[in-house]
Amino acid sequence: ASRIVLAEKVGYFDDSSVCADPKGLKTCYEDADTRYASCINNNCAGGDPACYKACNGDSSCMASQCPNLGIDCINVCECIKNANEIDCMAESCWNQVILTI
Repeated sequence: ASRIVLAEKVGYFDDSSVCADPKGLKTCYEDADTRYASCINNNCAGGDPACYKACNGDSSCMASQCPNLGIDCINVCECIKNANEIDCMAESCWNQVILTI
C-alpha cells in the first residue's frame, strides 16, 4: 500500500479508490515490487537481499551503499518495475485519465 500512497503523493493519480479495480492495483504494485527485488537479488552481481532490504528498494541507496550490484543492473531492474507499474495502471485504473508531471 505504501507504493500506492507514494504514487498518489507524487501525482500519478489523486485517488486510487476511483480506479476500476483499486484492490487489483494494490496487488499489482506489490507484485511489481516483488519482481523488482527478485531482479536485483538474482541478476545483479553480488545481489544480496540484505542490501535491498536495508535500502527499502531505493535504487539510489543501493547504488551508493552496495556498489557491487552495478548501477546499470539496478537501472534495468527499475525500468522493468516502472513498466510493470504502468501495466498495473492500465489494468486496474483504465477508467481514469492519468496526468503525470
